[in-house]
Parts: sequence; structure tokens; C-alpha cells
Amino acid sequence: MNRSFLIIFIPAIIVAAYYIFALRHFGLPAGFLRLSVVIAGFLLASWLVRRRPARKTKSPAGEP
Repeated sequence: MNRSFLIIFIPAIIVAAYYIFALRHFGLPAGFLRLSVVIAGFLLASWLVRRRPARKTKSPAGEP
């Protein structure tokens, strides 16, 4: 996996786990539907970013 992907993905998993833990600790429903929609959106966005080809940078004038 790409290192930048892991830099975003690992904290997102930690935040989701804390979200579930904190809400259960306070006796509130965790809202798994809302959480699952956010996770699905994150996975879709990461898939779209990885699928998009990288653009070639233009070389300075005079260099091939």
C-alpha cells in the first residue's frame, strides 16, 4: 500500500473505533448506519484517487 494512504487510513480507523467506544460508554446508540456510510465514502474516495493516473510533469524549456 502507498504510505500516504496508510497515513490517512490508520487514524481514520482509530477515530471510528473511539467513536463507537465513546458512544457506548455514554449509553448512546453508536449510529452504525451513519458510520458505515462514512466508511463507504472514504473507501470509494480512496479507490477513485488510486485509480486516477498520475499526470506527467512538464519539463523545463530546453530539456527533453
